[in-house]
Amino acid sequence: MVAARELRGPLLVISVGLTGTPLKYELRTRRDVSFASYPVEVDSHFGWWAPQKALSEPGALRRDAAMLTDRAVAAAREGRIVLLTGGDHPVAAPLHAALSQAFLARPLHPLARGASVLVLREAVPGPASQRR
Repeated sequence: MVAARELRGPLLVISVGLTGTPLKYELRTRRDVSFASYPVEVDSHFGWWAPQKALSEPGALRRDAAMLTDRAVAAAREGRIVLLTGGDHPVAAPLHAALSQAFLARPLHPLARGASVLVLREAVPGPASQRR
C-alpha cells in the first residue's frame, strides 16, 4: 500500500466512508497511527455507511467536519502527519471546506486516488497569497 511506503512518523488518518479500512489493516502494527472516520457515524458502524443518508444531513456533516478539522490541526501541531483518504467522494465536500481553512492538500501519490497529505497553512513558507 502506498501510504505504508510513503509515510513515516506519527500519523492521523481521516478517512471518508470506509476508505480507511484497508489502511487500518496495512498499518495495524504501527502504534503511532490513529484513525478518524468522516462522517464520524462510520466509526460506530464498522463495515457500514450510507452516503445518501449522510448527504441528507448537511448540518451533521458540517459539525463532523469542524470537529475533525480541530482534531487534525491539533495532531499536525503535535508533529503528526495528517492523511485524508476518500477525499474524492461527494460526501467529503463539507470536510474539504473545513480542512481548507487550515490546510493545504498535497496528493499522496499518483496511484493513490483521493488520498492527500494535509499540510498546515501556517507551516507553509511564503506569503499567504501564494498558499492557495
